[in-house]
This record gives sequence, C-alpha cells and structure tokens, in this order.
Amino acid sequence: MKKPSKSPNKSKFRHSDADLNKIGSKLPRPPANLREDGTRLWKSVVAEYDLPPEALHILTLACESADRYGDARRALDVNGTTYKDRFGQIKPRPEVFIERDSRAAVARCLAQLKLDLEPILSIGRPSGGKR
Repeated sequence: MKKPSKSPNKSKFRHSDADLNKIGSKLPRPPANLREDGTRLWKSVVAEYDLPPEALHILTLACESADRYGDARRALDVNGTTYKDRFGQIKPRPEVFIERDSRAAVARCLAQLKLDLEPILSIGRPSGGKR
C-alpha cells in the first residue's frame, strides 16, 4: 500500500502542474474564484476528460467544494477537531462538518459527471514507436 505524502501541498492528482501547463492552452480555464485546491482539481479533470460546456458548471461546483474542503482541513490541522464549550463539554469544531459535507459534495459532483469513462490521455507507459 502506498504511503500518503507528508507534504500538504503535494498534488493528489496524476499530473503535475508542469504537465498540465504543457498539455495546452486550448483547455477551458478555471474560474477566477477558485483557489489552489479547486484550481488543481479543475486542471486535472479538464486535462484528462473532454467535458461538454454544460458539465463545466458541475465541475465548477466540485472545485468550489474542493476549496472549502481544503480550507476546513487546514483549519482542523491548526486548531484540532474539538473544542470545549462554555460548560466544559467537548464539542466537534464546525470545520469537521464543513470538511465532511464538502468532501461529499465533491464526490457527488464528480459522480454526476461520470468521470469513470475512458480519459482522453492514454494511461501508462508511452509506446516506444514502431519496431
């Protein structure tokens, strides 16, 4: 089983940012309101799949949710998952629910796009050419 990377800024997607920049400028640009996590998801999906224009709206929703998920995750990393209320009771931080709901929203949106289809880029090792 592959170990998760220790660096929080490492991409969870198959292509590096340099690879995505090489793929071409003809791909749809990410919306301006997306932050790092959402932009990375956008670039990864549009580089792999040829989405119709109406699907880009659903992808935008997934990317906005990915941004919210990332924000909540970073807040939980700093503050922990619980706090004590004014009565001394341990309560989950609101970011726990934001993270959960945003993660579910990303999964729902990506499932709605049916991205389990064949990607436009070939997967695996490139061929060596003719022999």
